[in-house]
Amino acid sequence: MVTAISASLLADDVGLVATVDGNVHVFAMGGLQTGAPGSPITEVRAFQVGRNVTRLAHMKHAPCCGDEGGAVHWQYLAMSRGDKRVDWIDLKSNTILRTLMDSRLVDPITVEDNNNHGTESDVLDIGDYGAKKVRAYRYGPVIFWTNGGERFDMGPTGTDSFEYSGDFDTPSGPFSLSIENVT
Repeated sequence: MVTAISASLLADDVGLVATVDGNVHVFAMGGLQTGAPGSPITEVRAFQVGRNVTRLAHMKHAPCCGDEGGAVHWQYLAMSRGDKRVDWIDLKSNTILRTLMDSRLVDPITVEDNNNHGTESDVLDIGDYGAKKVRAYRYGPVIFWTNGGERFDMGPTGTDSFEYSGDFDTPSGPFSLSIENVT
């Protein structure tokens, strides 16, 4: 059973389909992104993540550069509702780069990477439907590039893999997120 879908942001003919068993299937889309009829669509590979993926989200930033669009082009977040985890997946190497699991997660169903504008802040938000909360996690340093370059790493010693940044309550369980900075 299909549980989530996504497609590349670039015209490179890549589509992703996640299934309830935790497989992410990668397809060549027969030119659909460039106006072709989409025939034939063929599976080129698959890999295993957590069970019941309910969201495949694009990375909005990542370590730079080159590589035909950098890591942002090839990396996605897979939200596993069944295993209460987020996997960073890389289509180029067909691997899971890291996994976030946290005992606070009750019923996570969506995830979104945050934008960066002048300040590098590797933060993602998780819609935790069962807890009726949106939870935030840092997964990289905060660097104030436009204000002197001061850097803040994660955890008390600056070496933690993730840092829980807090949450806020919602009146009902959040089911979708869209993240944007406002001033």
